[in-house]
Amino acid sequence: MNKIICWFFSLVLLFVVISPCYAGEVATFESFYTESSSWLGFVLALMGAVIIGAIVYFTGGAGSPFVAGHAATIGTYIGTFLGYSGVVATNVGLALLGGGAIAAGGLGMAGGAALLTAVLTFGTEIVLDYTVNKISTAYSQAQFVEQSKQMTTLPLPINTDGPDVYEAAMEQLKQIDTQAPYSSPHNQNLIDAAFQKVRISNFEKLNDKERIQLYTFAALLATLKNDYVEAKTWADRAIGLARNVRVKRTLPALIYAASSLYEPGIDISIITQNYFNYAILAEPDNPIIPLMFAVYLDRIMYRFNDGLAKEHHLRELVDIASRKEIGKQATLSLILIAVRYFTRLKLEQQAISSLSTTQNMTVKNSPKTLTTVKDSLASYGKLLIGTNRVLENLTSLPLEKEDKQKAQEFWNLYSQYERDKTRLDGMVADLENYQNSLQSKGYDTTDMTQSNYPLFIGGTLLLSVLVVLGLRKFR
Repeated sequence: MNKIICWFFSLVLLFVVISPCYAGEVATFESFYTESSSWLGFVLALMGAVIIGAIVYFTGGAGSPFVAGHAATIGTYIGTFLGYSGVVATNVGLALLGGGAIAAGGLGMAGGAALLTAVLTFGTEIVLDYTVNKISTAYSQAQFVEQSKQMTTLPLPINTDGPDVYEAAMEQLKQIDTQAPYSSPHNQNLIDAAFQKVRISNFEKLNDKERIQLYTFAALLATLKNDYVEAKTWADRAIGLARNVRVKRTLPALIYAASSLYEPGIDISIITQNYFNYAILAEPDNPIIPLMFAVYLDRIMYRFNDGLAKEHHLRELVDIASRKEIGKQATLSLILIAVRYFTRLKLEQQAISSLSTTQNMTVKNSPKTLTTVKDSLASYGKLLIGTNRVLENLTSLPLEKEDKQKAQEFWNLYSQYERDKTRLDGMVADLENYQNSLQSKGYDTTDMTQSNYPLFIGGTLLLSVLVVLGLRKFR
């Protein structure tokens, strides 16, 4: 019997030794962001990828948060949750809350920060002017790519071990300016040079494990140089080969999912279920999960601008973030989604308030305006239901004392948005009654041509001069 046991374990050991490319993981977050089986190095990578961007877009390089009040407080809470402190914690939290994505939506740094403050500090003041001088524009992939420079992104790898070309590229990337965003000209030149080095590799001479690692590396580098077509192509290659040899492919799966969101008519639900869901649940102990949600959420939020993204796409992410497999990462992930819900509620509130009370009679008399505010009101109702759901899932978790306090603050904020629906209902009803009265008096309320119709819906927003910096306390 002892001989049989010894023979069995010898066979297992032999299998492990002679099959390294099938036993080791080479396309996971852990394989790229750790050294010596430790996630310590990843913390440094996260700081380089997220904090620098936050400093640029929220502080103007001053080093202290550009936002105030409870937006900064919640940013600090999130950063502290991840293990940071002080201004660093605040900047990390603000980046993960999606302020960069808001700025990318056309408001700029000041507008993004001000709107984020308004989102988390309930008020009925009109802070966004929807009566601007152009109509809704078609989706522009090139513009989306350009605006992505202000969004959260993945960090460069920590692990330096791999094929010769991988190690050479990583050596080259040591020259990265860690005090500047990846989008800076200096860093972009280095990232592109590393990408070209990998791209022209002789992949035929590599084993499967090495090829998967290089494919994934190329996808990551393409992402960091904002070439999402290349990123998706290389991620797809990594995923296909990893499936064949039955190794995990969580990193290329996330890259594939995020890159797909740049395609004009992509089915977001399918991408979320088949790729983002896998990226999260196949590596559930991954401490990068909140950043993964932030990266994906930023890009989905941008697609609300052209109408591709809807409330149910956020709801699908709530289901993933609520899975017990991801443990404590669920708390922060659900909070990040909740803030996106509140952001959409604020935007719909502003659309209704601004358009219903406009003093521009051309806008006020147009049936297009009434259709728009009715659509916004319907979206507001759906968002309230979704916000309620994400907060219920959040409070059902085993929360620490401070987490419970934050959850209660979100419930208080939700209650204010919920109560405000009565006011918004009245605004829409008043506008409808006003337009009906015009028709009964024989006024012509037919729509104007696009050339002189001054509404810009769901796309670029301009910050109104009515932004109130001293907003009421977030209760």
